[in-house]
Amino acid sequence: MKFFLLVLSLAALSQVSLAGVLGRVKRETTAEGLEFTFNFLKHLAEATGPLVESVLKQMPHTEAYSPYKEELDKYMTSYEEYKTKKGMCFQKSMNLLEKFIELTDKYEKEDAPAEAKKIDELFNSYDNQKLEKEIEQFVEKMEAMEKDKSEEDELDGLRVVAKMLEVC
Repeated sequence: MKFFLLVLSLAALSQVSLAGVLGRVKRETTAEGLEFTFNFLKHLAEATGPLVESVLKQMPHTEAYSPYKEELDKYMTSYEEYKTKKGMCFQKSMNLLEKFIELTDKYEKEDAPAEAKKIDELFNSYDNQKLEKEIEQFVEKMEAMEKDKSEEDELDGLRVVAKMLEVC
């Protein structure tokens, strides 16, 4: 599950290029596509809190795991700030997703300690069917937009800027 979040976050980011925002772009990066991507990133960011909370509840409460618990607790503090402090949704979502990726990357390394590998297993065992369905819908929509390249649309810059500056 965590792997899919990472891949989709990166894929969504690649849809938001400077060239796409400033000029004419193919159908897959229209204002509608960017709005859909921004909303999806917000959903991904919101999903990281319950995921980390689930891992915190399931992880062993021994001294060996205390550094990992501290890291996860620190992330949850960032997640709570994300939920409570007002700011630009897109920026808040991206910052939180970057912290999530930074946090979880070290658990996947081959030379990671056994405790880190156990935490990675807990992340990967998290069951969220709703999020998985949203991921599938996102992929399907992006694939459909990519297939429909018959016409080029001018990107509605005001619509995109408004979405990027949306406060939540």
